[in-house]
Amino acid sequence: MNQDEWLSRNAAQFGSEFERLFALQVLSLVAEIRYESLSLQFPFKDVDGKQRYCDFVISEEGGVRIAIEIDGYDKRGDGTGMSHDDFIDWQRRQAALTSQGWRVLRFANRDVRDEPARCAGHIRALLEEERKKAHSLLSHTRQHAGAQQLAAVQGSQIKGLNKEVSVMKYTIMSFTALIAVLIVVFAFKGNESSAGPVLASSAVAAPAAPAALQGATCDNPLDWREAARHVGQSAAVVGPIIKVTYKQPPRASRPGSTSVLASRARNGWGWWCGASIAQHSRRCCRSRWRGAMCA
Repeated sequence: MNQDEWLSRNAAQFGSEFERLFALQVLSLVAEIRYESLSLQFPFKDVDGKQRYCDFVISEEGGVRIAIEIDGYDKRGDGTGMSHDDFIDWQRRQAALTSQGWRVLRFANRDVRDEPARCAGHIRALLEEERKKAHSLLSHTRQHAGAQQLAAVQGSQIKGLNKEVSVMKYTIMSFTALIAVLIVVFAFKGNESSAGPVLASSAVAAPAAPAALQGATCDNPLDWREAARHVGQSAAVVGPIIKVTYKQPPRASRPGSTSVLASRARNGWGWWCGASIAQHSRRCCRSRWRGAMCA
């Protein structure tokens, strides 16, 4: 918006000719002014709730707030100047503007008319100062907002990483537990499989033990020279027979059982085979020179 557009839009709001003169002669010298930020007859209230109006205000982004008042000495137009009540009201007006955050500039009607450059210089200086502060404040605010946003992003990333770490820990623990279970299972199966052949070999080998006992049957007799080691036992013995003596078995023995005593003498050679240990019921005696006799 340029000055002509602003003047056309606000032509009906000027409160005096000095205000119109200020817009034409003073504001035209302030090249830095933005007319879209300039307001005329700005309403505000003081601490007593009294409705008041400021002649001109400049309000820009970032906290630029400049209030401009055009004052005449003779408020009533009777040539007597400002009364005591006028002075008190004037002070309260400025205090209300200042307490609400406005930087106040006051120009006398005579300076607006006769010293427009002087008035424009004050406006430029204050406008430059306020814009620098606003720029600094906006930069700080944006940096703070950016830092907060970055902190929020980093916090979100940290939460995500913590969640991933928790998932990894849980996965590792679960995998470790699974490996431990598999090790136990395989160890148990290995012991079971290794115990099977041992038991099987023991079961197979056990029946063969009796067959290894020498003298248990006539098919595997003891040599007569080994008979002395089996005194009191019934066994099959092979060797030279000289004499056979039959002996009545004791009552504790089964009928038909016989104990054989063999001794070497001068009568000749032969061999004798007794009954098996399990039966004790049959015995046989043979000699090369006397034939065979079975009882």
